Amino acid sequence: HQKGTADAPTMSNTFAIIAGDAGQTRLIAAGVPSNKSNYTFKIHGNETGTPSELYFLGLVMGTPEVGGSANTVRKLTANIQINSNVVHVAAS
Repeated sequence: HQKGTADAPTMSNTFAIIAGDAGQTRLIAAGVPSNKSNYTFKIHGNETGTPSELYFLGLVMGTPEVGGSANTVRKLTANIQINSNVVHVAAS
């Protein structure tokens, strides 16, 4: 990660933990401190009622778990340091 004319912030995503979910398992493996690899990310969005996708490269800086007390859902937080431009693609 380097500072340039434009710098993407760290992206923080929170998910309900689903035991055995292959995507969450890979995300946790990518977040291990000894893993220094950039990964390709594709995020599907629909915040405004119009489907879209984001593409970028990033480092998974950590995947801490939060919650887990009585009557709460255990959550996984993935902190991703974006290391490329972010490409926005509108749905066709």
